[in-house]
Amino acid sequence: MLNMITMKARRFIRIIIVVFSLFILVSFAVAFLLTKKEMPPVNEIEAARELISEAYDLKAGFYSFDLLNRSENYYDSAMICWQNENKKIFFARDYTRIKKYARQSAEFANKARDRSIAHNSGQRVKMRDKLDDLKHEIDDFNSVYDRFPLPQTARLEYSKGNLLYSEAEHNFAEGEYVLCDEKITDAGIAIYNSYRKTMDFLKNYFKGYSTWQQWAWNAIDSSIQTQSSVIVVDKFSRNLFIYQNGILTNTFHVELGANWIGDKRYAGDKATPEGFYRVTEKLDSRKTKFYKALLLNYPNENDLLSFNTEKENGTIHALTQIGGAIEIHGEGGVGSDWTNGCIALKNSDMDIVYGYSSPGTLVTIVGSLKSFDEIMKN
Repeated sequence: MLNMITMKARRFIRIIIVVFSLFILVSFAVAFLLTKKEMPPVNEIEAARELISEAYDLKAGFYSFDLLNRSENYYDSAMICWQNENKKIFFARDYTRIKKYARQSAEFANKARDRSIAHNSGQRVKMRDKLDDLKHEIDDFNSVYDRFPLPQTARLEYSKGNLLYSEAEHNFAEGEYVLCDEKITDAGIAIYNSYRKTMDFLKNYFKGYSTWQQWAWNAIDSSIQTQSSVIVVDKFSRNLFIYQNGILTNTFHVELGANWIGDKRYAGDKATPEGFYRVTEKLDSRKTKFYKALLLNYPNENDLLSFNTEKENGTIHALTQIGGAIEIHGEGGVGSDWTNGCIALKNSDMDIVYGYSSPGTLVTIVGSLKSFDEIMKN
C-alpha cells in the first residue's frame, strides 16, 4: 500500500515537473517572439502625411504636381502594405517595406514643398509687378472716365476690369498666384476692351472736327468784321474763350452738361448743344438762381430741324420735348460736369463774361478746337 502511494506521488511530481518545464519553455518562446515584434511605422507615416499637407498648403498641386504625385503614390503604397501586414499574426508582420515607402513619400513631399516655396517667392515678385502695372493702367484710364461721359458698354468693361483687379489682389494676398495671374490677364483684357470702345466712341465724335474748326474761324471773323465780342466754347478742353475784335482776351474753365459729348437732341438728355447761338437776355441775380446768367436762343432753327427729323425717323420718341433754357451761368467751379446742358463758370469768371456780353452776342459752341490726333499726342 505504501509503495503504491509512493509511486503515485512520484508520478504526480513528474507531471508537475513536465508542466512547469512546458510553462517555462512557452514563456521563453513568447518572450522571444515579443522581442522579435516590430513596432508599427506610425511616426514615419505621420511625418509623410504632414509633409504632403504642407506641400498642398504651398500650392504644390500647381507648381510641383509631378513631385507631389509621386509622394502620394508612395504614401498610398505604404498604407496598402500596412493593411496587408495587419492581417498577419503579430510576430509575422514585417514593416520594412512600409517604412521605405513612407520615407520615399516624405522625401518627394519635401522636394515638392521646397520647389513650391521657391516658385512662390519668384511668383510673388512677378505677380506684384503685374498687379502694380495693372493698377497704373486703371488709374491712368480712370482720369478718362472722370472727364468723359462714355458709352455704357465701355463703362461695363471698365467696371469688370476693376472687379477682376480686386479679385486678383485677394488671390495674391492668399498666395494663390496661378489664380491671381489669370485674374490679371482677364482684367487687362477688360480694360483694353473698354479702352478700345472709348477710342472708337471718341473717334466717331471727332468726325465733326473740321466743322467745329470752321465754326470757330467764322466766329472770330465775325468778331473782326463787327468789331465786337464773341464767345467760343471748346467742350473737350472745357474752355470758354472771349474774342474782342478778333483778339483773344480771356480764357476761362467751364463745366458742362453731364452728358456733354455729342450735340443736344432733346430735353433731359443732359447734353450741352453745339452750334451758333446768340445771347437773348442777360439775367442778374434777381432773375436766376445761378448768380448771373446769359440765356441763349436754344433751340435755334438747326436744332428744331434736327429734332423734327429724328422724330420722323423714330430715333426720338414722338412725345419727347426739345427743351430750352440753355444758359451760360455762374455757380461753377464744382470740379465736374454737373449741369443739365448749360455752361457753368466760377462767379468771378462769370462777372467778366457778363461784362463782355449783351443781347445778340454770338456764342459758338464746338466739340473741340484741337484734332483727335493732337489730343492723343498729349
